[in-house]
Amino acid sequence: MIAGFTSDQIRKRDFEYVMTDKTSVKEVLTLHLKNFVLSVACRHAIKQNILKLMEASFQRIKYLFCNVP
Repeated sequence: MIAGFTSDQIRKRDFEYVMTDKTSVKEVLTLHLKNFVLSVACRHAIKQNILKLMEASFQRIKYLFCNVP
């Protein structure tokens, strides 16, 4: 019990606040969307760098094997 409220009353009040405050819901959804877009961009960048590194490794291997006396 906090300040004369039971825990059930506090939970109900918090739930009603979240469900009726459209600004906070919109902000949370916006943050989730930004986080998702950022994670997709990071995965794409990592994949591109890995492919570049693999291609450089293959070129080096081809060079080494082609120039064997």
